Amino acid sequence: YNIVRGIDLNVEIDNLPFPLKNNVFFCKKDSCQMLFPNQVGVGLTQIAPLIVAANDNQDGLVAIEQPELHIHPALQLAVGDLFTQYSHDQKRPMFLVETHSEHIILRILKRIRQTTDDELPESNHPVKPEYISVIVFEDNNGSTTIRKIDITDDGDFKQKWPKGFFEERRGELF
Repeated sequence: YNIVRGIDLNVEIDNLPFPLKNNVFFCKKDSCQMLFPNQVGVGLTQIAPLIVAANDNQDGLVAIEQPELHIHPALQLAVGDLFTQYSHDQKRPMFLVETHSEHIILRILKRIRQTTDDELPESNHPVKPEYISVIVFEDNNGSTTIRKIDITDDGDFKQKWPKGFFEERRGELF
């Protein structure tokens, strides 16, 4: 699988020595050096099952909790693309994602904005607000309130985002 930009799991399995055929390993696109899971960051090994499931291209549900854990912000952006970059005629899973990652959310919002403005990079597929459902769970005096946050065509939220998200960045910058 050519999975996420910068990571390539395409390898000629038949050309590997027998003991390596039954192992999982990683290699960069620009290198043929094979790295076993214990030789790469823990984030890559944790995200690998999601990457494989996303590229399986089957109907169904892929559920993941906090895919952003232990991965670089640039890879978090790539994960946002992983969730959205399917053509409409392609079989694809539905993703149920529990995340606290501004990077993942911001990438998805950016792709919506680029789709609307007809500025989407050539290699990307359109992303429309109706393709995404953002549900937030908030503490409300000891009980949980669940609400949907709608997304506009220009890649912004119609309702206020829950306290504690996106505010920290603003507070640190200004």
